[in-house]
Amino acid sequence: MLLYVKRLVSAIFFIAVWCLHGYTLTSQSAVFPGTEWKVRSPESQGIDVAKLEAALKYLESQCGDNGIRETVVIRNGYLIYEGSDSRVQHPTWSIGKAFTSTVLGLLIEDGKCSLQDTAAKYEPLLSERYQNVRLRHFTTHTSGYDGEGGDRWRKTPAFFGDWGPTPYIPDTPLFPPGSAFLCWDEAMMMFGRTLTRIVGKDLKDFMTERITGPIGLGEWDWDTEGELDGIPIRFGGGNVVISARQLARFGWLFLNRGKRYQGGWRAEFAGCAG
Repeated sequence: MLLYVKRLVSAIFFIAVWCLHGYTLTSQSAVFPGTEWKVRSPESQGIDVAKLEAALKYLESQCGDNGIRETVVIRNGYLIYEGSDSRVQHPTWSIGKAFTSTVLGLLIEDGKCSLQDTAAKYEPLLSERYQNVRLRHFTTHTSGYDGEGGDRWRKTPAFFGDWGPTPYIPDTPLFPPGSAFLCWDEAMMMFGRTLTRIVGKDLKDFMTERITGPIGLGEWDWDTEGELDGIPIRFGGGNVVISARQLARFGWLFLNRGKRYQGGWRAEFAGCAG
């Protein structure tokens, strides 16, 4: 499974880099979709069809039984290729980490917190063992956070897959904050819990109001992991249920640095401006 994921990510990266090589985003080129993506031919958007087909063929060779049925290629804000299952929704694993960090960007823009704030300022569970961990450590995977129970790194006392049974009970840090990088689900889960405290509401509702609703993403879902004062805690490590077409809309917003141009109107989503 891990090899499959690595190959898939590598292939997607290859296509993305190839399609965007030499591409400069401008207000004129930043077309954002309305209810549906506008379809254009690859040639009309300056894409060499033979090279695109070669890239897609390579991607298909690395994707096992799934093939490229859910692949979407966007150029200049237009849909130039889509697989037959591009509208199929399902959990997307770690892609959802981008949703979690987008929440942080919006909260910073709102003045609710800053990257340099300690997470323990908002989440009391972190005050004893993680008092020096800042929000920036969580969003850059350098917090060193670990929850009680087995995990895939030490595999003791048991192996529970990608996270242990008690991710919100802090255990001994894996390393001092900022000293190493580890993309670890339990850290992102605690991050999601901390952001839920700051927002004071369901993170999915927050994202729907601020991002997915305004950009016309449509219906989507986000798995939960426990509750906080009656509020569902969204799975900070991912598991957003979404389709390739919808995800392309979210990604295109980021490529536009949080700006959406449509009919002369521009909306800025500062939390998406990297």
